[in-house]
Amino acid sequence: MNSYKQAWIYIRKNKRFLFSMIFFLIIFQLFNSLSPLIIQDILDNQLLGVTGTWYESSDGYEVGGIEIDRVSTSNQAYTISYVDDTFYVSEGELPTGTRQVIGSDIVIEGDKYPAIKLTEQEMSNVFETQQSGIKRDLILLVGVLLISIIASYIQRISGALLTVNTTRDIRMDVVRKFEYIDIGVIESEPVGKTANRLLSDTVGVSMLYTSTVNIFISSVLAVAFSFVGMYLLSPKAAIFCMIMIPIMIVWIRYFTRKINGIAEKVNETNSRIVGRMNEIINGISILKIFNSEEMTVDGFRELNEQYVGEKMEEVDLHLTRGWNGINLFQGLVIALVVGIMSFANLKGITAIEAGLIYAFYSYISKIIAPLNLLFHEFSNLEHSKVKIGRIFKIIESPEEDPTFEEIEPYTGDIVFDNVTFSYDGEKPALSNINIDIKHGQKIGLVGRSGSGKSTIINLLMRFNDFMPTDQGMIYIDNMPIDKYSKRTYRSHLGIILQEPILFQGTLATNIKFGKEATDEQVIDTLKMIGAETILDKFDGDIHSTISNNGGNLSLGEKQLISLARVLIRNPQILIMDEATANIDTETESMINYALSVVAKNRTVIIVAHRLSTIRDADQIIVLEDGKIVENGNHDMLLSKNGKYMEMYRNQIGV
Repeated sequence: MNSYKQAWIYIRKNKRFLFSMIFFLIIFQLFNSLSPLIIQDILDNQLLGVTGTWYESSDGYEVGGIEIDRVSTSNQAYTISYVDDTFYVSEGELPTGTRQVIGSDIVIEGDKYPAIKLTEQEMSNVFETQQSGIKRDLILLVGVLLISIIASYIQRISGALLTVNTTRDIRMDVVRKFEYIDIGVIESEPVGKTANRLLSDTVGVSMLYTSTVNIFISSVLAVAFSFVGMYLLSPKAAIFCMIMIPIMIVWIRYFTRKINGIAEKVNETNSRIVGRMNEIINGISILKIFNSEEMTVDGFRELNEQYVGEKMEEVDLHLTRGWNGINLFQGLVIALVVGIMSFANLKGITAIEAGLIYAFYSYISKIIAPLNLLFHEFSNLEHSKVKIGRIFKIIESPEEDPTFEEIEPYTGDIVFDNVTFSYDGEKPALSNINIDIKHGQKIGLVGRSGSGKSTIINLLMRFNDFMPTDQGMIYIDNMPIDKYSKRTYRSHLGIILQEPILFQGTLATNIKFGKEATDEQVIDTLKMIGAETILDKFDGDIHSTISNNGGNLSLGEKQLISLARVLIRNPQILIMDEATANIDTETESMINYALSVVAKNRTVIIVAHRLSTIRDADQIIVLEDGKIVENGNHDMLLSKNGKYMEMYRNQIGV
């Protein structure tokens, strides 16, 4: 699916703004193209319109002792000429050509024609005939300008409404998508880079259409109306000016090829910068502890300089082969057209008036201006296509089944039946895993980093699903875990992470998270796990605000809130990623008490980092390279004097 079809999915929801933008753009370009015609009429036909052929009349305007009028009432013609800021009247129709005054004669190409110099009063009498026309043209000009301004305003407002509404819709869909997207898609890129897509790339959908309207519709209309205007003024000159079109087409094709590759690089590097900045902000304490400020700054500087280089390459393209190049082209075309007209006038080939030259200057500028806009907007267009491709990569990613149904709570029996699993379809992360867990048992998973502990949890929580190349199945209460949708399946599972995560809101909203519960249930749950200290800290007000990511809470307090969040859901199977690994010994005893309350009458699986936390486990599973190498309780494994004993000795320092 190309970018336009992808974007139309969202644009069509706000298509009234798109059509309004196009309609008023047409109105703007139409009326904007009328201004040069009106000004040309004022200059040439009204102000200088008194020059030219007049006829003798019995009730006309007196000039040089002669009654003359525009209307032919006799065969006797007279010509009014304007030479050296002075008006003259001559008998007969004078030929075209450069005029000079020598003595009492007007000289045209060496031929002399007797002339009478007109007084100011005589000229004032003649100019009275033009006043009504000038007033009419001025009223038309003001009306045209007002309509152009109003049309431009509505067009821009429509474009802004299209942008903000489309951006709102797509951001909402992306956030909804994150709720059901395969977690592997999110984890494949840095958080900051993903956030940049949500904030920045979503704008590309509406930008694609607004840029297209500006590039194609606005440019085509401006060029078309300008050529029509020029043709009405001078067909030959208009046809001559059409030589610009093939030059512009070749120029545009060259520019578009260049800008496309640059735009993709600039957008990608910008996303990497946002991702790196996010890493720096989130890891600032680690950076300071390890005195790695300079190294971090150097790494960011390198990435930042890469962005500067790529962005300047884009700017250089615009300045040398874009905006400035077009300005030079415009100047050359205008100089050529005005020069040809001027020389033709001087040689008497044709009569060229100032208003006509002004009108052609305006129309040529109107033809070139869209080209300038095109180069600017085409860059936006290419950036938009890149952004759309990236945002729709998220939108079109596989997602989880969103359906949900109420099911009976699990008993808590879990079986891993000969499970072999691979993330990439090639290298197994787990091989022939067989585990039998009974309701109410406490199971410990231990092993070095990369041994397969997290993969077992990911499969059990269905963060990852079995692929066709995988083998085996996981059963809960003799039911394969893929029987229900993931939302339904997870409704009776709970998980406590090593790093507790709190959300913006209050103490109550963080504990009730995803569960309907009363304030009394929240308070009772906190008291049940011995977390009265949190209530004391907030003076018993569970609606007190928790600062960003729990900044006004200790790590132990945040973990207690995580435990309360799980307990209020009352899951039958609980998974814990060593909830006490990062807290002090004094707080650990409080957490262990809370854990004992939460784990009561539940099947508990613990990813253990401290072996002391699973000494009382019913079953400890030792993993290495995705395989189970030992299995048994604490005493049994110590007696084997194997991998578990080795890990235990390393921790106690024996």
